Amino acid sequence: MRKKVPVGKIALGVALLICGAGFLGDIFNLWEFNLFNGWWTLFLIVPGVVLLVRDGMNTGSMVLIGIGLWQLLIAQDVISYGESIKVLLAIFLIGAGLVVIFGRKKHREEAPPAADPYRKEEPGPAAPEREPRQPRPDPGMKKNSDFNDFPTYTAVFWGGEHKNCCQDLKGGKADAVFGGIDIDFSNAVITRDIVFEANAVFGGIDIVAPKNCRVIVETTNVFGGSENKRMTGYAYSESMPAFIVKGSAVFGGIEVC
Repeated sequence: MRKKVPVGKIALGVALLICGAGFLGDIFNLWEFNLFNGWWTLFLIVPGVVLLVRDGMNTGSMVLIGIGLWQLLIAQDVISYGESIKVLLAIFLIGAGLVVIFGRKKHREEAPPAADPYRKEEPGPAAPEREPRQPRPDPGMKKNSDFNDFPTYTAVFWGGEHKNCCQDLKGGKADAVFGGIDIDFSNAVITRDIVFEANAVFGGIDIVAPKNCRVIVETTNVFGGSENKRMTGYAYSESMPAFIVKGSAVFGGIEVC
């Protein structure tokens, strides 16, 4: 089993080492260093760089590095507040370009469906193959309900509520940056182990997992946290498919119930 890298501990340790070296150099007049003159941004930049090295290009690391550099340049009088918005836009565009060029392309592996312990198989002739038909939306259902088997949700400086009712969910992704997302999978069905990626940066993601499944939360937390409420006092068996939540919580939170 691959050992999980403690990103939060490494990032905090590196930031403290840099600050200590900065203060030491300032004492011996090697350079000027003042933590309150913008160098506090190391606690944003360093975690972002560590996440970038470990996980590749992703939303959380790019936002952390961008905000840290933006505030550092302002504090060091390299740019004025009037120019800061342009610089922030430039950093965002550069980061988006790097993500497009070097970002990891995610492939969904089509694993054979696991046997459904709740379904009784009747012997008989094989039915002709045809495209699975999703149920029609209930007229009283939320307007933002969907039936995507691999949904993607994004909230930047805003919030959103989503309800997924797919009958063969294969995975998905959610990014909350300075915002919040509520995702309800209570009416969705999974027949195999799936991975849902969640990244909360200065924001929060609340997930209601599908019924009759195990929930596993494996997130990287940097000055943030994640909580698995589903498995607290929940009766389950190892034969149930697993709903695995991976990603990162950076100055934010992820909750699954």
